Amino acid sequence: MTRIRFPRGRHAPLIALLAGLALTATVAAQLWRAEERAWLARVDRSAGQWAQLLELKLREALNLTAYTGAYIAASEQVTPAEFARWARVTLSAQPALDAVAWHERVEGAQLPAFIAAQRAGPYPDFQLKHIIPGQGPVVAQPRAGDNLLITLAAPLPEKRSGIGFSPTPLNETRWEAISRSLATRQPVLSGRLVLATRDGAPSVTTYSPVFRGEQLAGLASVVLNLADSLSALLDDAQGRAYGEPYLFDVTGDAPQLLYSGAEVDRTRSVFENTLTPATLQAADAQRRLIDVGGRRWLLLVRPAPAYLGQRQSAAALSVLAFGGLLSLLLGRYLRAQQQQGAAVREQVQQRTRELRASEERFRTAFSDAPTGVVLFDPDTQNLLEVNAAFADMLGYQPEELAGQSITAFTDPADRDVTETALRALRQGHQPHTRLKKRYRHRDGQLLWVSSSISLVQGPGDGSRYCIAQVQDITAEHRAEAYIQELMGAMENAVEGIARLDAEGRYIFLNSAYAHACGREVDDLLGEPWVVTVHPDDRPALTEAYTRMLAEGRVSAEGRGIRKDGSIFYKQVVMVRADQGEPGHFCFMRDISERHEAQLRLECYATELERSNKELEEFAYIASHDLQEPLRKIRAFGDRLQDRYGDALGEQGQDYLRRMRRAAARMQQLVQDLLSFSRVQTKARAFAPVALGKVLDEVLDDLEVALDTAGASVESDPLPTLEADATQMRQLLQNFLGNALKFRREGVPLRVRITADQSDTGWTLRIRDNGIGFEPQYADRIFGVFQRLHGRDEFEGTGVGLAICRKIVERHGGSIQAEGRPNEGATFIIHLPATQPPAA
Repeated sequence: MTRIRFPRGRHAPLIALLAGLALTATVAAQLWRAEERAWLARVDRSAGQWAQLLELKLREALNLTAYTGAYIAASEQVTPAEFARWARVTLSAQPALDAVAWHERVEGAQLPAFIAAQRAGPYPDFQLKHIIPGQGPVVAQPRAGDNLLITLAAPLPEKRSGIGFSPTPLNETRWEAISRSLATRQPVLSGRLVLATRDGAPSVTTYSPVFRGEQLAGLASVVLNLADSLSALLDDAQGRAYGEPYLFDVTGDAPQLLYSGAEVDRTRSVFENTLTPATLQAADAQRRLIDVGGRRWLLLVRPAPAYLGQRQSAAALSVLAFGGLLSLLLGRYLRAQQQQGAAVREQVQQRTRELRASEERFRTAFSDAPTGVVLFDPDTQNLLEVNAAFADMLGYQPEELAGQSITAFTDPADRDVTETALRALRQGHQPHTRLKKRYRHRDGQLLWVSSSISLVQGPGDGSRYCIAQVQDITAEHRAEAYIQELMGAMENAVEGIARLDAEGRYIFLNSAYAHACGREVDDLLGEPWVVTVHPDDRPALTEAYTRMLAEGRVSAEGRGIRKDGSIFYKQVVMVRADQGEPGHFCFMRDISERHEAQLRLECYATELERSNKELEEFAYIASHDLQEPLRKIRAFGDRLQDRYGDALGEQGQDYLRRMRRAAARMQQLVQDLLSFSRVQTKARAFAPVALGKVLDEVLDDLEVALDTAGASVESDPLPTLEADATQMRQLLQNFLGNALKFRREGVPLRVRITADQSDTGWTLRIRDNGIGFEPQYADRIFGVFQRLHGRDEFEGTGVGLAICRKIVERHGGSIQAEGRPNEGATFIIHLPATQPPAA
């Protein structure tokens, strides 16, 4: 049978009316089938248009999820306020979008610390929550493996309750979508979800994974409310006049009803509603399969019940009975068809305008981003567009960078790394990558940047581009390099350095610290500090540790114990860490050698004390027991000379003189030895001594000897020192007596004393014009019993200058002599102005 072709154009209704009047009988026979085919054609067009618009809406949600993931991946850190501002524009223009969220991946072992950080930061009441089927949201305990916690959500405060939620395998629909997204590394759609916040209305969630390198960082998600979205999209008045839409999720074995134009329970399976499995197989239904986001949706459009009622009642009978009415209906039908086409075109245009507005919102966010954002071709690496922040970072205007290649301002040393990363993106090995690289500023300055790059696929035309967020990290890089140098210095330090946490457990120590304790570094990490302390010294060091926490710094000494049980002595300085993680630093030095030296010193001190006692005993003996026989020898010698001198003869007189001189020398020698020993044993405490006054007293004592020798003594003003006054008197008297003894025959003695101040004290110079000495004997003359001349030439025991040296050394000074034969001698004495407290 020939198919009736209806006229088109402006006059189509009139032509149809005339044709209907002429062919009433023929049309009556064919009307039923023609009307049915025409109605089905309209339903088919509506189904196609609805499917196209629905797919656009779903892809828009998937793209938004991908953009959200790219935004997070390209940012070092996003605060809740920044995320809310970023999402506000999109959510305000998309009423069907319930929420936008970010799921942070946190390992189970790190979860307690992560929760504590959230509570200390933006969410004081942060809790880990799971949704238990049949119970709803409950506060949960950390579980092993990865957790995907919602840390960012918008809009706020409506979605504040979702913060802390982490899906688990018990949430089968969500978990299946998340697993599929991680496996494909692509944005995906979930199955049907029923959210309590929407009175049981069905929803779906889109998930997009975000990787940093090969490490999962988290998931971006968008909740799409099907009740709002599909009602606005499918429930237009004219479309519903022709067909009744049903939307099913047919991904699995059991189809799920997502939306129905009829009044049904959307929370139940299609087989549990008044709809039957035959609905899916109805011959008069038009079908469109929609494959998007890893799900398969079936849009089924059946003729509207209103049409079926008309077809079964007055419509056919009226056409058969009244040709005119049939023609009129045909005319009106054609007119309605024209109007429907216009309405569909307007709907498509409206959706196009909405997509353009959405694109404009994203472009505004792109342009106004505070960090550098770049769009470029992944194949040619030519820039497609840059924002002002990126151009300003490099010292250009945005238009100056258009069309340039990324390699133009990439440091040559980093070009191969950049190309390798982009090749991996192009080949699909990874959807995101992060680079730390160097850029060259317009003025030649080298910049370190962090570049987070994502490959974005076009909405369906096969196009693709890369979006990169670039942040200037030059300052951070320099700080990191400084920290690395500091860590290297600490690791190579000679002294032990350790960092301990608030519980007193090692979290860092260098090799010197571990070596001193007889352990490896890994042996001590995580151990409490007391394991390196001798048990007997732990109370004292624990008390020092407590004082350090209160005062900030403390120094202590104690015994350490090595891994093999050996003991060493250590000095530690504990400093409280007032910045960063609570705890303290410990600086340790092995003082075992110093301790042993101190023990030896104590032994030496004991031995010296014993020696001094023996010397005192000797001095006592010398001053009493030895002197007494000498006095008797001299006394009896004097008597022998007085009473029997004439009877001894010449040889006897000579023997007697030798005996008396030997006794006198022996007595003088004993006196000098006593004086030498008393420098230490009879020393007095140091006190301020005016050397000028001491010199005057010495000159008074030697007045007769000086006058007899015709000597003169000149002196600069002498300083006041901390010294032993008696020993200073003995020092000056010995030097002047030495000058009198060793003066040149026939030459008047001249002595000159000068004093010069220095940073370390005073330098005295005592010059005379006596007989002098050979320079090679400059040190020998200070020895005990050292003489450069025979007793017949000059009297003396050779102890006087030795006493001078001992006095000077007791005062912490030094002495030396200069001289030449017959040119005199100079004695240079350096004495400190003050004495240390321990002296």
